Amino acid sequence: MSLKPGPFLAFLIGAAAGVPLLLLLGHLMYLDKARVTDVSLSGQADFRDYYLQPALLGGVAGGIIGCAVWVTQTRRRVARGLLVFSWSLLGLVAGFASGSAIMVALLASSGRSAGRMGISPLILLPVPALAIVGAITGYVIGVLKARSRERQES
Repeated sequence: MSLKPGPFLAFLIGAAAGVPLLLLLGHLMYLDKARVTDVSLSGQADFRDYYLQPALLGGVAGGIIGCAVWVTQTRRRVARGLLVFSWSLLGLVAGFASGSAIMVALLASSGRSAGRMGISPLILLPVPALAIVGAITGYVIGVLKARSRERQES
């Protein structure tokens, strides 16, 4: 049985990419907590909080992002609203990732850990700001792409 290229396969590929990424992030958060508080994995609660929930969230988020990429790249006819939503979602994700990278760079340059207290709120500002800018940019691109597809079909 082979899978034909489509939204389901895009969801599976996105989920397969999202699970390990967020699993790694959960493991890094656990290591940071263990370093700061000097505790070990205490059982099911820590396993759920640092491994199971990030894996589930990564799978679902990766699948949704995979479907959004498929919608933006397919030659099939898709609804205008879905195309605009997909571009907005991809812009939001790109802005969030860029903002997160800037925040990590600012934290690293200040010599602080994410688990320590006393972080200035200004360090956290790039994340929502760039996510909003990315979503707006994605919306504009989505509207323009939807218009050009409508012109090509007519």
